[in-house]
Amino acid sequence: MIIVVESGSTKTDWRIIKSDGIQIKYCTEGFNPNYNPESILSSMVEYISMNGDTDGAVSLFFYGSGCSSEISIKKVTSAIKKILPTINIEIQHDLLGAARALYGLSLIHISEPTRLLSISYAVFCLKKKKNKKRRW
Repeated sequence: MIIVVESGSTKTDWRIIKSDGIQIKYCTEGFNPNYNPESILSSMVEYISMNGDTDGAVSLFFYGSGCSSEISIKKVTSAIKKILPTINIEIQHDLLGAARALYGLSLIHISEPTRLLSISYAVFCLKKKKNKKRRW
C-alpha cells in the first residue's frame, strides 16, 4: 500500500492506494513548510490515520509547494515520521507531482525565486521517459 500526497498552500489531497487498487481519498487544509509549523502537517497525518487507513502503508510520496530546499524536506519528513515512523518517504516539489501525473513525462529542472516578492514563478522542463512504467 502507498500514500500519495499533493499539497498546496490552500489544500492537501491524499490518496491511499491499497494493494488491491482501491483508493481512499482525503482532503485537508493546505501545508507549505515555508509558512506553516510542522505540527499542522503532523495533525493532518494523524487525522488520516485515525481509521486505520494507513496501517500497512509502505511508502508515502509527498509532492508539496515549498518542498524544494533541504530544510523544507527535513521539516516535512519530521512531521510525517512523528505519526508514521516506519514509512518510506519521498518528498518532492509539487511541480514534479504535476509532471508525474502526465504519464510518460519526468521533471528534469526546476527554477524558482525565493518567493520574497509578491510575484513568484516556476520554470520547469519536461522530457519524455523511455520507461512507460508509472512511478508515483
